[in-house]
Amino acid sequence: MLYTSRAALFADLAHDANSSAWVMGDTTAAFNGVYVKSGASGSGSWSRVGDLPFSFVIATDTAGVYLPAVAANHMLVDNSAGTARESKTFPQVNDLLEKATWAFDNNTLYKSRSNKDRWLDSYRLAEELQFTGGGSTATDAAVLQALYNRAKAAGRGELILPRGDIALEAAASIYEDGTKPIRIVGQGPNQTRFLNTSASQHFFNIGSAAQSRSKDIVFEGLSLNAAVAQDNSGRGFYLRNTSDITFKDVLVDGLKNGWSLGEGASVTNDVVYTSLDNCGGNSSAASSIPLILLGSGGILQVGGNAYRWNASGGHDFMQQLDTNWNWDGLYVYGQFFEQFRKYLVSNAKGIVNAEWTGGQVDRADIFFQAEATSGSNRDWNIHDVKILGFSGQGGGIGFLSSGTVESIRIAHNTFHGLHDACVYAATGNVFVEANEMVQCTDLGASAPLGGALIRIGQGRARIQGNWGYRPSGAPGSAYRYGIQWDGATYSERSAANNVWYNFGASAETGTM
Repeated sequence: MLYTSRAALFADLAHDANSSAWVMGDTTAAFNGVYVKSGASGSGSWSRVGDLPFSFVIATDTAGVYLPAVAANHMLVDNSAGTARESKTFPQVNDLLEKATWAFDNNTLYKSRSNKDRWLDSYRLAEELQFTGGGSTATDAAVLQALYNRAKAAGRGELILPRGDIALEAAASIYEDGTKPIRIVGQGPNQTRFLNTSASQHFFNIGSAAQSRSKDIVFEGLSLNAAVAQDNSGRGFYLRNTSDITFKDVLVDGLKNGWSLGEGASVTNDVVYTSLDNCGGNSSAASSIPLILLGSGGILQVGGNAYRWNASGGHDFMQQLDTNWNWDGLYVYGQFFEQFRKYLVSNAKGIVNAEWTGGQVDRADIFFQAEATSGSNRDWNIHDVKILGFSGQGGGIGFLSSGTVESIRIAHNTFHGLHDACVYAATGNVFVEANEMVQCTDLGASAPLGGALIRIGQGRARIQGNWGYRPSGAPGSAYRYGIQWDGATYSERSAANNVWYNFGASAETGTM
């Protein structure tokens, strides 16, 4: 017996005891089931004794299905939200598939553009019939140069470089007036490697004094490697008369000079707006040429996550070398360095407007040197940097200045384990604020500066809120003074709220 509701079952008692019945379809799901009769026919009651031997789920279409109208050469595609089906043309479907499945390989770097766009806007060095690759035959500079010239003439926006070594028998010359910005893109540092074939050659000449300003060029994902030991005339990227040149994911390995910016220029602001992003450099030999040479120009930014900046103590990282033109605008953010001889040297015309912040520098003879010979160093801000030396492994003077020095701020840095003064300003305007100086000046009387954490000469100076101490024993065992004031009393020197612990002689020496 089958009833569509429990109420209908309970109303029918005209059945003998132990009769059975099913209730299926009651709006209260719990009332559905198998029931058994108790009592004589016409009396008694029904009791639920179990579930039905099967169950039903009643589904209701609450949304409905929307299908676009039929159109020729179209396909139905679910939208990105998964809420509707849309009618797409075949090219639209192809573009969606490309964006979803395109992968990096040796000759392709972009996911966002279509196959057609990439093909029409890119040239690939690996496809050149005269390209040797592998670095075995030094003819590839001419092949690369011809490809670049062809790309420029055709208005192409990209040169894609293959994986492997590319030997350059001469410098490649890159010039772009900004009409069509161009990218020269490899497969990553130590994947796409350019090799020199002579000690004095340049790898890339970018821009030219004989042409209008070259601009809007990007080098990305490659490295320069010294297959032949570079001499002092060799250059990596040699920039002249340029603007808006970007280096991204670029490594210079074993070079004396990786970047030369505005060297030998005959005008001011020769190289402007240069960016080194996620770049790095290794140097293993002594050199009188810095890894980054600043001549005439301004606005150099060094930032991002560096691959590495590493030397063995005989190489300067960055130096301003032009006595006729200064450098205006230098910004170094969050970089980490290992054992360069000096990190920033300005001993020619000078550097104006410099900010060096974050990161770490270690084991230098002089970390920051502002001693212009023909101009001035002005408006530097060195802050929140770890400036580290290690006993027996280098770490001399933190900051050294003389000559014309205007408004240099040294603040919130940590000086740790330096063998001489943390700050020595023989002349000029310096503001030394809220620095921590720990285990420094351990050479004492044998140190060139004589065992003071801060030494100030005849110039404006504010020494405020610094803190220094030595633990028992070396290093720092010959730390004698917190501040040494040189020369006669000078009304524009001041000190306040400095705290010096465990000094060997006195908190200050000389007359402020």
